[in-house]
Parts: sequence; structure tokens; C-alpha cells
Amino acid sequence: MLQRRTKPAEQRIDSWNRKYNAKFLTEVVEQGKPRWLENVNIQFKELARIEVRAKQELSCEPGVVGRVAQYLCFVREGWKVWRTMSGPLASAEMSARIAKWTVRTLDPDIMWRLAFNLFSIQRPAAV
Repeated sequence: MLQRRTKPAEQRIDSWNRKYNAKFLTEVVEQGKPRWLENVNIQFKELARIEVRAKQELSCEPGVVGRVAQYLCFVREGWKVWRTMSGPLASAEMSARIAKWTVRTLDPDIMWRLAFNLFSIQRPAAV
């Protein structure tokens, strides 16, 4: 029979205390902050550029007046998909996001156009 090693409660508490030590966390944050700030500057500039392009695309769509903020929320979710996935997986995940926003009454055809024009994510053949 295979026995699994289980950590005693005292060992788990010690690990937790080390992990959430305020001095240690402060050091980690201070060391990482310059790099994190550089990354966030790059990413937020890219996101702002994509939002501007999305607004330009939406300005050509009839009937989206008053819904631009919701479409931008969708675009931000699409941006996350684009940054973390590619190919069929990105298409499948985008399908799920579009289904979610379709329930919230956004037009799926407009969302697929945005997904393709902004992120080059194609609509799956079965959708």
C-alpha cells in the first residue's frame, strides 16, 4: 500500500508564517516593483492602443451607441485571451467569451469582427 506523507499542522503553520512575513513581502515587492512597473507600462500602452482601435471600429457599427462601454469590456477580455492563448484554443476561448456577452445582449457578429480585426482570432468553423 502506498503511503502519502502528510505535513503536520505545525509545519504548515511555519510555512504560512514564512510566506506572509511582512518584512519578507516588503522586500519581494520592492525588488520586483521596477520590473513590474516597466511591464505594466508596456501592457497598458498596448491595451490603450487596442481600445482606441476598438472605438474606431465600433463607430462604424449602427446600433452600438450606448453600448460602447460593454463592447470595450469584451475587448479587454479578448485582449487577455490574445495574450495568453493562440490558434484553436484562442478561438474556443473567444467563443466562450462571445457566448457570455451575447447573453448580455451584445451582437456576436460585431464581437467576432472585433476579435478578428484586433487580435486576428478567427471564428471557429462550427460556430
